[in-house]
Amino acid sequence: AVSGYSNAGNCIQLINKIPENNFTAFNFFVSSAYPNPFSKKASLDIVLEETSDVVLEIVNVMGQKFPPLVYKNVRPGKSTLAIEGSSLPNGLYFVVIRAGEETKTRMMCVE
Repeated sequence: AVSGYSNAGNCIQLINKIPENNFTAFNFFVSSAYPNPFSKKASLDIVLEETSDVVLEIVNVMGQKFPPLVYKNVRPGKSTLAIEGSSLPNGLYFVVIRAGEETKTRMMCVE
């Protein structure tokens, strides 16, 4: 487990304390990962105001980055991004999503 966060209760408590500022000038929305915590697959919903490339990066609490997922020319409106977590060790992770010049960060727990 990463930094002792293998207990789902600890992850949920930390995740619930993270504020979500969902809209910026770009009107780029990102949901929380669901289900959360998860063990194999999770999803994130994004809503874009305009067509953009979207990059999803996963970073553990130690700062280790995993290979990014790049989605080219994502159309305006709602899209769902899949996260494959079966190869991730148990722990707490930051999910960094970039679209255009904007960046959003969410947290997720793998158990």
